[in-house]
Amino acid sequence: LFGEKINETYISLIMEQAIIDCRLKPSFLMMAPEKDENKDEYFYTTFVQLRNCQRDNKEFLIKLCSNIEEEMLKNYHYKHCRNLGQLGESRFYLIDEDEVPQDIYISQCVSAGQKMGSIKPLILSKRIGWSGVFNGEFI
Repeated sequence: LFGEKINETYISLIMEQAIIDCRLKPSFLMMAPEKDENKDEYFYTTFVQLRNCQRDNKEFLIKLCSNIEEEMLKNYHYKHCRNLGQLGESRFYLIDEDEVPQDIYISQCVSAGQKMGSIKPLILSKRIGWSGVFNGEFI
C-alpha cells in the first residue's frame, strides 16, 4: 500500500511461527489490508477462524496479535510506514465458527474475475475489505 514491502513468504514465516508458538490449529488463516473509514487509516489484519476453546480466550488472541505486529515491525519498510502514520497497528479478526471462509474466499475471487483453476489459497491477500465479507469481529 505504501511501500512497506511485505510479501507472501515473509508473512507466511511470521504466521507459521505464531501458530507453533501458540499451539494454534486454525481452520483458516490469512492477512490482508483493511481501511478504517472513520479514521481514514489503513492497517493489516490477521483473519483467523479457530474452533473449540481457543477462540474463547480473547486475552490470548490479543497477545497473539501483538506478537504478529512485533514481528512485522522487524521489517524496516513496514516500521517506516508505521512511524510515518501511513499504516496503523495490525489487528486481529476472528471469523465466526459457522462460516466456511474457504468457500467465501473462492466465491469472492470468482466474482472479482479469477478463474476457478487459478485460485490459490494465500496467506497474504492484497484485497482490502475482507472484514465486510466474513462474519466475525475485530479483537
